[in-house]
Amino acid sequence: MIDSTSAPVVIMMPLSTWGAYIIGLLGGLFDEAGYTAHTGFSGFIASVPYQFYPLTALVMVLLTIRLGINFGPMRKYEEKAAEGKDISIMQAEEAVSEEDVQGKHASQWTLIIPVVTLVMLTLLIMLAQAGFSPGAFLDQDITLPLFFSGVVAFIIAVMMAYDAGVTDTKHLMKVSGKGMLSMIKSAAIILILAWLVSGAIQDLGVGDMIAEYIDEAPLAAMLLPVIMFLIAGGIAFATGTSWGAFGIILPIAVPVAMQADAALMPVIVAAVLGGAVFGDHSSPVSDTTVLSATGARSTLHSHFITQVPYALVTALIAALGYFIYGLTGFVTLSYLVLGVGLAAFVVLYKMITGE
Repeated sequence: MIDSTSAPVVIMMPLSTWGAYIIGLLGGLFDEAGYTAHTGFSGFIASVPYQFYPLTALVMVLLTIRLGINFGPMRKYEEKAAEGKDISIMQAEEAVSEEDVQGKHASQWTLIIPVVTLVMLTLLIMLAQAGFSPGAFLDQDITLPLFFSGVVAFIIAVMMAYDAGVTDTKHLMKVSGKGMLSMIKSAAIILILAWLVSGAIQDLGVGDMIAEYIDEAPLAAMLLPVIMFLIAGGIAFATGTSWGAFGIILPIAVPVAMQADAALMPVIVAAVLGGAVFGDHSSPVSDTTVLSATGARSTLHSHFITQVPYALVTALIAALGYFIYGLTGFVTLSYLVLGVGLAAFVVLYKMITGE
């Protein structure tokens, strides 16, 4: 539940580090390809309705909670847990040490106010950049507004933490240093490598080469969304990073979409983003997989083998949605297929288990 409500949610939210990275990447790729129908920001927003994997994953979570769906290795783990023998629990020596901090005056507003500030200030700055014209809002660059709003929200959070008595200057400097170091060791390195690979792909003209092949094979154009979904998923699974997959596949997908049919751009972008989330979601070497297991105090092995069957079923249903869209061009039919796929899964589960 933790893993399935993290990446699948944030991939549809522009007000995040994920959104800022993807928007910046798309903006450059659109300019180079001569695609003018969308900016990076509006292109990201336009892709959200076609995010079949994240949307299906969230519905799968709700079905799992409501109907108590347990299949594959998860069923064995649930049965053991019901017997009082939870074999997925991380041992004490494996757990990351934590400090139990209790504030003297802390309340839910310590969390709510900084988050609301971040969202509202970002939107306000973007609106100001657009000259308070709603029509030009989606054409604005989100990077600087998000950065500035993040700094302001951080300052407010620090001030409220001091007021609540949950920190002091020494502790604040210590945890800030740890946070920045962890970002440098992971996200920053991944970003740099992704940008290098992305630049190399663009310089080599890989996207244009594939686009020419697609232009000679009309059938392939119909299969583009599902093909991009599967390729992005495979790369993200192998590398353990969805961000890296974005940097590798989007420079190929954008010129391919331009050559095949520019109208396919939002769905192809969505297929790449959703496929990368699927691969990252399923990979045992992904940071999100590791963090989800750690946060739940579950062993990485137990989390990985129990989640993969759910992710594969979700990906299969999403792939069918992309296949139908490629054939028909109607997103409503794709949603219908997603719904039928989820319903068929539930019926099959009940028939097999007798529950």
